[in-house]
Amino acid sequence: MKKPPKKSKKKQYQLLHVDGCVEPSLVSVVCKVWSSLEKKLIKFIADGEYDEEDGLFYVVLDDKGRLINVCAFSGGYMDKIREKAEKATT
Repeated sequence: MKKPPKKSKKKQYQLLHVDGCVEPSLVSVVCKVWSSLEKKLIKFIADGEYDEEDGLFYVVLDDKGRLINVCAFSGGYMDKIREKAEKATT
């Protein structure tokens, strides 16, 4: 009997932007650590590419690049990121 493949323990992340009714687009390269994704998120917002009506999500991938999940950022977390983005632009 063949053994099932081992589950990946390492996660990777990508930033997903949904602009109104337009199809979603991946706006960052694959980040192997959360802090890298956070930096890209701050830069994306600071550059003015994000509107309050847009959707921002993060994609969770396994170490082989396969999709695990698509998740939304919490409102409290986004408030903190917006504050950091404002500081980055001043």
